[in-house]
Amino acid sequence: MRKTKLFYLFLFIAAIFTTACSDKDDDVTLELKLSTNKAVLLTDETATVNIEVGNDGYVAKSENETIATASITDKAILIVGKKAGETNIAVTDYKGKKAMVKVIVKPVLSVENSKVTVVAGETSTVAIKAGTGKYTVTSSDETVAKAVINGQNITITAVAAGTATITITDTDTGKTQEITVTIKPTLVLEAAEATIVAGESATVKIVGGTGQYSVASSDEAVATATIAESVVTIQGVAAGTATVTVTDTDTGKTQDITATINPVLAIDKKEVSMWVGESNTVTITSGTGKYTVASSDKAVATATIAESVVTIQGVAAGTATITVTDTNTGKTQDITATVKVKESPFTVDDKGNVFKKEGATVTGDVVLPKEGRIIVDMQSEEPTPTTALCGNKKITSIDFNNVTTIGQYSVANCTALKTIHLRKVSLINLAAFYGCTALKKVYAYMEDPSAVSVQYMAFVTEGITLYVPKGKLEAYKDSQFKNFFSKIKEMD
Repeated sequence: MRKTKLFYLFLFIAAIFTTACSDKDDDVTLELKLSTNKAVLLTDETATVNIEVGNDGYVAKSENETIATASITDKAILIVGKKAGETNIAVTDYKGKKAMVKVIVKPVLSVENSKVTVVAGETSTVAIKAGTGKYTVTSSDETVAKAVINGQNITITAVAAGTATITITDTDTGKTQEITVTIKPTLVLEAAEATIVAGESATVKIVGGTGQYSVASSDEAVATATIAESVVTIQGVAAGTATVTVTDTDTGKTQDITATINPVLAIDKKEVSMWVGESNTVTITSGTGKYTVASSDKAVATATIAESVVTIQGVAAGTATITVTDTNTGKTQDITATVKVKESPFTVDDKGNVFKKEGATVTGDVVLPKEGRIIVDMQSEEPTPTTALCGNKKITSIDFNNVTTIGQYSVANCTALKTIHLRKVSLINLAAFYGCTALKKVYAYMEDPSAVSVQYMAFVTEGITLYVPKGKLEAYKDSQFKNFFSKIKEMD
């Protein structure tokens, strides 16, 4: 009986203990504990924070849902980043326990363009639309393109034609963006100027570019232009200047060629004839204004040029080619000069005395016969029908050729005479050139002036210049010539 009582007492005590313990568990309140109190994520990404200890009945609320939102799934807090910024997520359970999660939302790296095209030698800028502000940038091929960061911009420098990948990295988030860069060759011409003669053409090669081109002239009345296989052909139309513009239609880049069109060289006649000792002229009717002239045979004809007029001087019978060159363009024109011997108005006897043929006319530039040696003395200043020179008022110059003796008064009163050439003279007799009032130049070619006798009043006209061989100036000044010429100069 005693044992039975003890058994029931034990059951009673156990029941009381069990009831007491059960009431005690219902009254326990746990502190809310999270796996972390800070979440860092990117916009449009989701972060999870786990509830490790709590009292169930959980609720999560964001202080700024434009930055981040929060929801509860079982014991996980799901945080979604909405835009860059910071906010707090408050987590509570049914017993009012609370925990906070600091949320930092960072921007996702993005750029305004993922593909750019640049011409070699130029730069392009790509803006960073979003990111933390901490970036690095690299190029897959710096021989094609280089890149640097300038604030929120990527500056890409095109180095050479080709393709490269520019990679920008947000060092704070580790995110990257790639930009495919296509570098096109710059437009380059082999020359920026072209000089052409009207009616001809010139070419300029395109040495750099995409291969797609167009060409235009600023003045097609001066020059036209065409293009084929990277070669620009410029056609000269008329004298002047035009700008030929080459455009790379793929890149829009242009290059200008200054086309200078020179006038074609032209003359008014290509054949002339003249007598020995006389001249003829040819006029240059078109050209740049800078010319030279040359004779194929100076023993037949010589040529000079002044102010676009070519003067051809007949020297001896025959034919010579006179070539006119425009030194600016290199273009030439040929003139065929035929020199004829005019029937001499003079006759020479067997002693070498020179006489005029009766009835003949002597005018202009006179060259005495090569057989002549003596111009005979005149007994007075009045000429006879066969007097060679005396009293002729139409002679302007005399080349005495091989004459050695000029007789007294033999050339007197030739009032139009301006120039004489003395080549082999040994005697200039009394008053030989008396009354030659227009005489200004005397050319003496004798090497030994001391062997020449110059008689009284041989020259009486004032202001005559005597031209002598080089190196013989002092010899002439020490000879009889000094008595008649105050001005003695060496020939050029």
